[in-house]
Amino acid sequence: MMVLQPIDWGLITGIATDFAFGYCMYKLYTYGSRYVEDIQKATHLELGTGLEKELEQCTDKTMPYVCIAGVVAPVGNPMISRYSDREGVVQSISLVEHRSKRVVGNTWTDTKHTIRDTSEFIPFLIRGATQPDHQVYVTEPRSAEYLTDNLMTTHDKFDQVNSSVLRRGIDFISGEISKGFHEVERMLLVGTQVIGIGELTLEAGKARLRPPVSGKRYIVTALSKEELINKFKSQSKWAKFFYKMSLVIGSCLLTFLLYRWYTKFRDEQQRRQLLQDVREEHRRARREAAEQRARNGRQQGNPEGGDVIDDQEEQDDDRELCVVCLTNPREVVLISCGHICLCLDCTDLLPTPLLCPVCRARVERFVPYYRP
Repeated sequence: MMVLQPIDWGLITGIATDFAFGYCMYKLYTYGSRYVEDIQKATHLELGTGLEKELEQCTDKTMPYVCIAGVVAPVGNPMISRYSDREGVVQSISLVEHRSKRVVGNTWTDTKHTIRDTSEFIPFLIRGATQPDHQVYVTEPRSAEYLTDNLMTTHDKFDQVNSSVLRRGIDFISGEISKGFHEVERMLLVGTQVIGIGELTLEAGKARLRPPVSGKRYIVTALSKEELINKFKSQSKWAKFFYKMSLVIGSCLLTFLLYRWYTKFRDEQQRRQLLQDVREEHRRARREAAEQRARNGRQQGNPEGGDVIDDQEEQDDDRELCVVCLTNPREVVLISCGHICLCLDCTDLLPTPLLCPVCRARVERFVPYYRP
């Protein structure tokens, strides 16, 4: 017998998705490890009088990848907070409307609608905390990563909407009620301790920090170097964990798929061997029956060895023929519908998944049919 199974496209899709996810996690892990290595190998420079002279001696007056620590200072006039007298070089303002929206029946859910989310930058520099005259200009601050991630909150206020009874009724009927507006201002304040990681070059006698031409990350952040390294290590650790998990799951699914294909191939070989054995048995039985009819014909005086068959017997023989080829006798029982309608040759030639020619039911397996 044989179990007929189509290709499991769902399993193949699952394996492909798992390996694609694992590949993405592997790339994140390698990128994170490379970023950690780059930051650890970045040359740490102290802001001092010898910085410009050291740059003069470098090729193209440039150091490929350095790490500089200092405090923020504006180039020219600083930004002033809209709500206080604090000064900064980066200002981020967000205004969000909080709403309550009816989804199903009397069920309400809270939603947010961002009205404004802007960030403004002005040119600034990093200077020594104890030696203000020693400084490095930061170019392209918008390109710097993590610059807006650790800003100081200078304003945080929620203004609740005070609506009239009529307005509340209209909003309730419409299914959307405004609760209020949340406004937040965050700034990179003057005097904040930061680190800058990038390419250091000397232009017009001034040291400038800019994005590396090598493609390494350009970072300006209020985090310390150790905190930044630990952050990348944490990201790499989780990416490595998910990468290994996807590798294990994908390997298990692939092994299971290969096992199913192997069992299907083995069952196919067994099915073909069974068909061959049954076919030989039926051929032998047919030869024996033909010889027996020939002997009976000679004994009854029929020199051609044929039997005298009436119309009723011919009709009975037609009902025993395969419904596909109408030539061979029916030789297999289809499971689970139980129909006996196919010969061995047609069973072997019909495509999979095999369907019963009588009722179109799915054929799970078949067994040989032996007539008494």
